[in-house]
Amino acid sequence: MDGFLSRASGSTIDWENLCYSEIEIKAGVGGDVILPVNRLQTGAFTWRHDNGHIFLKLAETEPGEKIWGIEEPFTGRLSSTENGSLIITNVTTKDHRSYFEWPKVLWPDCIQRYCIQVYNILLWHFCVSVIEISVGEGGDVILPVPEGTIFDWRFDNGYQFRIFAKTKPGGTIWGIEEPFTGRLSSTENGSLIITNVTMKDPPSYFKWSEGPECIQKYFVRVYKPVKAEDILIHHNVTGMGTCNITLTCAVAQPEVTISWDVTNQIGTEAEGDTLHIYNVVTNVTYSCTARNPISRASRSINPWDLCYK
Repeated sequence: MDGFLSRASGSTIDWENLCYSEIEIKAGVGGDVILPVNRLQTGAFTWRHDNGHIFLKLAETEPGEKIWGIEEPFTGRLSSTENGSLIITNVTTKDHRSYFEWPKVLWPDCIQRYCIQVYNILLWHFCVSVIEISVGEGGDVILPVPEGTIFDWRFDNGYQFRIFAKTKPGGTIWGIEEPFTGRLSSTENGSLIITNVTMKDPPSYFKWSEGPECIQKYFVRVYKPVKAEDILIHHNVTGMGTCNITLTCAVAQPEVTISWDVTNQIGTEAEGDTLHIYNVVTNVTYSCTARNPISRASRSINPWDLCYK
């Protein structure tokens, strides 16, 4: 069984010893988190974290709010709940890592993994709704704003919300940072325009402004336009005397929906990307259509040409 590798290599954990589900926890800088244990036991819980080299022990807890063996950089910031769960207070972006609750006996218990994500803003300031935008690669998007004064724009680089521009009403924009140099502008009300988007652009963006307004999140999905030449049709001929054929339509792109147009066609069965045709006749063509949220394309084929090659 392959092991679960520590980020910078070193210690490993067998996959079979990890609990089935990972617990994800998000917090703002300066907040507190609880790493919950989901079972009752009388002994101690051993806590470790992935420091990039090894799974380093940081503390032990026990039901009854007992805790001991606290190691740096957690001195003065750890405590325990009544059932032995671990509390980490005053979290920082350096606490953004994986943690593990290591049982004394691996069977029937398992190693519980926790993934703590720490951000530079308070999560409870987020707006309830996320604005999702779909765009083709090379196209332009507008991240809309309501009325306001000055808007700070940030993107999620996996570790922090990094500021990359500011806008204000009147079409004014400044403070543009990489990788957006030369690709940003603003509308009259301060909305942000990103031009020539690429698959490498970050998907998550955030806008916040002065005052009590919530932080608006935008999720931008970038797709490659589907073209007819991207569609491949594979075939498999069977049958004696009559020709039966199976056609399979494929596109080498993610998040593409494939369908066959078999309206009013007798002797056909369509199952997703596969089309079964029984007793193929001449002069009948079939079309495979591939689509994603920003484009669609079709390719047609006459299976009779394949039957008697």
